[in-house]
Amino acid sequence: MRYYSDELNKFFDCVIGKDSCEAEKRTGKPALLALEKLNSKPEEAIVIGDALMDYEMGKNAGLKGEILVATGQTDIGVLKGVSNHVVN
Repeated sequence: MRYYSDELNKFFDCVIGKDSCEAEKRTGKPALLALEKLNSKPEEAIVIGDALMDYEMGKNAGLKGEILVATGQTDIGVLKGVSNHVVN
């Protein structure tokens, strides 16, 4: 696991990012690692993301659901094609 700088750590109890897990996001493993560190259950968590891989991560991790945000990275129509929970 990668440890982040003291500058960032002083603002948060726990910092978990892309470098914390070697598995691809879409596998769901990064979400499961974060939930383990936070003592949380997948069925009680949602993912908020702006790409299809965020949606896939949530599904593959068994999360309760997702909120997809159309930031411009992925077309809003594409996001709406996989989820009913899409915002601008």
